[in-house]
Amino acid sequence: MIRRYQKVYYQAIADSQTIPIDCRPFIEYTPNIIEQSLQDILKNGGLNGGLNLLQQEIISLIRDNPYIKTFDIAQKLKRPVRTIENNLRTLREKAIIGRQGSKKSGRWIVNQSL
Repeated sequence: MIRRYQKVYYQAIADSQTIPIDCRPFIEYTPNIIEQSLQDILKNGGLNGGLNLLQQEIISLIRDNPYIKTFDIAQKLKRPVRTIENNLRTLREKAIIGRQGSKKSGRWIVNQSL
């Protein structure tokens, strides 16, 4: 958050340290930046576009091999199968991935370009 609004942040600190010391510029800056950051997060679907690191790794594996099995994803990512199943379900609920064909011989489809 600070990195994105770095110039304004440092200006608010500098303005707060003038003689006589007046913290109002920094106090006024803080809620505005927090509000702007929260709006950015909501607009973009959450942090990291709404996907956690594991979900991003799952999508990457699916892109590399649309026929990959849940068990193989779990092995490659060194995570429990149940964890992978839960994340696949979340990705499907968000309509980020889909499944075409049968459970045994079907393939995964990535619906959004991430």
